[in-house]
Amino acid sequence: MSQYDLIGKNYSDMIRVDPVKIFVQRPSAVKLLKPKKEQLVLDIGCGDGIISRLIAKEGANVVGIDPSERQIGVAQVFEKKEPLGIKYFVSQIQEFSFPIKFDSALAVMVLCYANNMQGLQILFDSVFSSLKKGGRFVIVDWDKDKLPFEREYYGRFCKHLPNGKILVEWNNLGIENFSAEVTYFSKEEFERCAKKAGFKDIVFSNLGPTDEGLLKMGKEFWKRFNEEPVWFGLTMEK
Repeated sequence: MSQYDLIGKNYSDMIRVDPVKIFVQRPSAVKLLKPKKEQLVLDIGCGDGIISRLIAKEGANVVGIDPSERQIGVAQVFEKKEPLGIKYFVSQIQEFSFPIKFDSALAVMVLCYANNMQGLQILFDSVFSSLKKGGRFVIVDWDKDKLPFEREYYGRFCKHLPNGKILVEWNNLGIENFSAEVTYFSKEEFERCAKKAGFKDIVFSNLGPTDEGLLKMGKEFWKRFNEEPVWFGLTMEK
């Protein structure tokens, strides 16, 4: 069972109120992806499909995968309410097969759930094999080397666990507090796995809030975000 079968509702509640998700991660992911009409896009770790729907509304054909049956179940409910032609599957990327290669793939705060470097490499290799030649892979994630441990950072509180993983607790977001175990990686580790998988044109980019986010939350709210940048975007090509 995926840990998101247990905390899926809490996570879904969080992503609808969290300013970082709303004004940074999701818009940055779509901007970096640059989805085009009729392109086939794979949303890895799609959860309840909130980003899949944004991409589909740009005209792309979207396939979403997630190991959590409950999360995919919620995504399918949204698809029935507002049909966008998105296909959802319960699967890990390394186990997933599709009859057509993808134009691009997206992973937003997903690769941190690999258990170790070997698992991370398997994920990169799997994405590489799923893409067409020239296909793009877009990632939004945290840099392990810049994580603010043992102190609150935009509703997150990270601490080391005895098993070598990191516990992330989401709090102070106006919803029920919850937590998940992750294995964050450094930018250097991401780049190393990407190159080993065969990707080229690997580019990191800084992320920032949208104009709407600046207006709604105020510049002071984002001061720490700019002073302590921990999230990044990463694009590459097959």
